[in-house]
Amino acid sequence: MKLRVILQSLALVALVTSCSKSFEVYDLRCEGLSEPLAIDSTEPHFSWKTSSSKPMEQVAYEIQVASSPEALKAGKADLWASGRVSSPDQVMVPYSGKGLTSRQLCWWRVRIWKSDEEASAWSAPQRFGIGVINGDSLKGDYIG
Repeated sequence: MKLRVILQSLALVALVTSCSKSFEVYDLRCEGLSEPLAIDSTEPHFSWKTSSSKPMEQVAYEIQVASSPEALKAGKADLWASGRVSSPDQVMVPYSGKGLTSRQLCWWRVRIWKSDEEASAWSAPQRFGIGVINGDSLKGDYIG
C-alpha cells in the first residue's frame, strides 16, 4: 500500500513538472546595456537571452514598451506593442513605436514562442532612459 502511494506521488510530481513552463526569457538589454539610465538615441534596440530545459528555437516574440512599470503590469503598452512577430531574432531588435523624447524614462518586457501554441511568461520589466539629445533644453551661463 505504501509503495502504491509513493509511486502515485512520484507520477503526480512528474506530471506537474512536465506541464510547467520549461523555457524563459532573461538578461534583457537595451542598446547592449542592462537598464541604462540614458541612451543616446530615440530609436533603441532590444536584446534578450532564452533558457530552456530542452533544446528549443524561438519562432516568435512580442515586445511591449510603456511609460510606467504599472502600465506594463496592467497590459497597457502605451508607447509600443509589437504584437506577435514571427521571427527568431533576439539581438538588436529595433523599436518601432511612438516617438521618444529627450529625458524620457520607459519600461519594456518581452515574451517568446517556441511553437505556435507555446509562449513563455512575460519577462520582468526593465527600464531604459533617453538621454539629452542634440543639446535639447540645455541652457546656462558660461563659467570661466
